[in-house]
Amino acid sequence: MTIGSYTLVCRSYTQDDSPNKAMEWAVIDVYQGGKMIDTMTPVREFYKASRQASTKPDIRSTMKEDLYLVYEGQNEQGLPIIKAHLNPLVMWIWLGVWIMIAGTVLALVPNAPAPVRLPAAKLVAAASPAVVTGD
Repeated sequence: MTIGSYTLVCRSYTQDDSPNKAMEWAVIDVYQGGKMIDTMTPVREFYKASRQASTKPDIRSTMKEDLYLVYEGQNEQGLPIIKAHLNPLVMWIWLGVWIMIAGTVLALVPNAPAPVRLPAAKLVAAASPAVVTGD
């Protein structure tokens, strides 16, 4: 499969069974420009007690984009169903969240009171009682 600048090759897919859950996952090699850059393993779990399925995508994050792979199970021929999503600039959203948090914390820091300085003559004049002359 090709998505964006990535080529995805499913190397294998397998199952595991335990008393609590059954698991299926795929091992997918990720190529970019003909060079293998990562191996991803999205998982699908089925919890027997609650009879509920859960998928755990594998995510490859870079500053440019995020590659999400989701294992959806097998089709009628027994081949894996893989959903791939390429979302651009996700890391920048998280960076923006941290900037917003830092700005909020900075805005919540109380300001120190500024010292007020007046010349001594004005303080004395303001403190003395006014002289009233009556004529």
